[in-house]
Amino acid sequence: PAPVGPLEALSLPPDERYAAAGAQDCTLVLWPLHAGGSRDGDGGDNGGGGVGPASEAEAAVEGGAALFFGGYERKVGPVAWDSSGRFCASAGGRSAVVWDIGPPGAPPPVRRNGRATLLLGHRSSVEWLGFAPAEPAVAATIVAAAAGCRVLLYSLDQREGGEGTAHASSLRPVAECTLPDGRRGEELVLAWGRDGYLFGACGGSLFAWRAG
Repeated sequence: PAPVGPLEALSLPPDERYAAAGAQDCTLVLWPLHAGGSRDGDGGDNGGGGVGPASEAEAAVEGGAALFFGGYERKVGPVAWDSSGRFCASAGGRSAVVWDIGPPGAPPPVRRNGRATLLLGHRSSVEWLGFAPAEPAVAATIVAAAAGCRVLLYSLDQREGGEGTAHASSLRPVAECTLPDGRRGEELVLAWGRDGYLFGACGGSLFAWRAG
């Protein structure tokens, strides 16, 4: 594939169709991982009858051309996938974008604006992104973005446009989670739990918010 500069982050979806990496040159890099076969194929001889790690890496290098997605304000750090492997969220500075990679079995995404959904409302650099687990308690596809002491929640089900359109769609947050004044300025660590709960730890205290 084309040479890539230093990377900031690396993330794989559950189905491992692609590897997404945030780069210091303000781009998101997407590598198809199974261009030369599938995990259940008969290629390669690793003693197990399937495609082994070495042959998978060769397939990615020989057959999977890297795709580059730009337009970020700064180097791309946080990268996250939803549980279906269709949506990839990434951020560089205050620029946070969710890319629609397509459902399983779809061809590689066309690099045009109709694939992008901009997450609006950030006043400082986005430091964390994460999708709520898909389960009955969470009816929509929810992604959370944290910038400083603010955590914004977005519902991808409210986006407009999409593949085939000329312009990127945009989303405003459906909810905002903030830390108490006494906790602002301290490091915030986040993780999604079950039943739509987003947990945050800051300064020795644990907080929880519920995504409806």
